[in-house]
Amino acid sequence: MIRIQVLRGGGAMEAADEAELGALLREFRDRSNLTLEALAELSGVSVRTIGDIERGVRRAPHRYTLNSLAAALQLPPHDAQMLFSLVRRERAKVAPKPPKPPKLPNVLGPFPLPRMIPDFTGREAELQRAIELLVSQPSPIVTVTGPVGYGTTTFAIALARAAEEDFESTVFLSMVSPEKNSPISPEEAARSIVRAIDPSAKPTPDTEVIAQYQRALIGRRILLVCDDVDGETQVRPLLPTHGESAMILTSRLPLAGLDGVSRLPLGPLEIEDSIRLLESIIPEGQRTAADTAELARFCEGVPLGLRISGNQVASHPGFTVGSVLRNLASDTDRGLGAFSAGIVACWRRSSSRMSVFALSNSWCFAASA
Repeated sequence: MIRIQVLRGGGAMEAADEAELGALLREFRDRSNLTLEALAELSGVSVRTIGDIERGVRRAPHRYTLNSLAAALQLPPHDAQMLFSLVRRERAKVAPKPPKPPKLPNVLGPFPLPRMIPDFTGREAELQRAIELLVSQPSPIVTVTGPVGYGTTTFAIALARAAEEDFESTVFLSMVSPEKNSPISPEEAARSIVRAIDPSAKPTPDTEVIAQYQRALIGRRILLVCDDVDGETQVRPLLPTHGESAMILTSRLPLAGLDGVSRLPLGPLEIEDSIRLLESIIPEGQRTAADTAELARFCEGVPLGLRISGNQVASHPGFTVGSVLRNLASDTDRGLGAFSAGIVACWRRSSSRMSVFALSNSWCFAASA
């Protein structure tokens, strides 16, 4: 049996069995004088999940879960690495699965998972909860819902990036046709997904494509991200009926008519996260702490409003957060008036049928005076 040596806080060397992940985590928690509830609050990992790990019910938790726990416990690198080593050895015990089909480029099917924005800020607790739902349940379906501008698409991409290591492959599909700027049908969606996961599949008529889609998921573990869902009837035929595939659905609607799903409604960002997002976008020379906090409050924690505002300031070296705030109050300066008009124009566009993902990647420049 493999034995691993760990340096404890008192300096003594003790041996930890490779299967004792739960005991080791509990020892680290006790050493930090934290209750289960306190560790859950600090890490964003649920009390139930931490308890399951400590009791040995969950022997191979997700990497993101371990990262959150190690950060909350403020573990030194060698102790954190110990946790990861035990999980890797536990996963190695699992009998090898049949080889996965090769990943082929989605030339005709939906786009692969979009690029993740580098300044994604906040939502740690929601992300941790969603990851647990995806990796701990058979064939889970998670709905990420919220008003326009609340970042449901960005959150879904971050979630898929964090969870994709537990899946064979990931498929991202906008449920809005970019050509028609209108919702696609369930049959169109099914056909696109089939092409993405099985390029050799033969084309089938609309009357048979849903059945073909469900057959294509049998024996596969695919993470399907359906973005900007128009309503329950659009996705209900696409919910996996067999196998271990998972779905993330984003929508501005609550999708209350779907049964057996885990719901994750997004609200505004906390004021601290709003400030951090603005600070990550706006150069230091164009902002002060007080003005940045005021702009964050003005945007009311709406991620798209924060991003548009921050990018508008950052893209105009002559602007500062303070001058923008003064203009928003008086709207007397013509140049800065164009700035606020640009924000209004973006918000109007965001309320249209346009995909929020497409909107968030478009530029909205203020006209120069």
